[in-house]
Amino acid sequence: SSTSLQQADKLPSTEIVQLWQALPENGHPLPGRVNRKMQRNMAGAWRMHIGMLFAAILRDEFCVSLFDRVCAEEEKGRQVAALDVCASESKDSFFTRLLCTLGFGGGGSNAESPPVGFKEQLELTKAKFESGDFSNCGLPGALRQPKQAFTRAALLDAVRLLHDLMYLLGEVFEHIRGVTDCLGDYGMIR
Repeated sequence: SSTSLQQADKLPSTEIVQLWQALPENGHPLPGRVNRKMQRNMAGAWRMHIGMLFAAILRDEFCVSLFDRVCAEEEKGRQVAALDVCASESKDSFFTRLLCTLGFGGGGSNAESPPVGFKEQLELTKAKFESGDFSNCGLPGALRQPKQAFTRAALLDAVRLLHDLMYLLGEVFEHIRGVTDCLGDYGMIR
């Protein structure tokens, strides 16, 4: 393995569904899927730079639509319904409720800030690796050596390519599928 995320060994598997259950609640794409025990087991992994990269991928809408479209649509419906209920509330109350609905805490001073998106996390991790600061990185000792810079860069490229591939499959191809569902093969050649 190219990471030192031993916490994942405590999961029943590393399938997407299991990883969703173990994601931290802050910014969780499917709050109904949370498993507290798995969250505790993986808490340290999600705080490492490599873990934060994978968490950012798992939180992306296209990842959810790729692996669990029905659940993603239900979750969006619940969020929209919660926002409709909030329409009659005061502005401050509305925004507090909105933040809670989206999984970002209560909006108060002790609320967690929203997680960083994938591109931002990738840049932060890349800068950390290039500076030689491997504290809390999630890499095994062998990849922390100065002569392994190329390998670290290749690992980050592989993670970026995984993100891009999931975007193509979960977002772009879903639109193409929708066109073919409506127009058949003719829709694809137009």
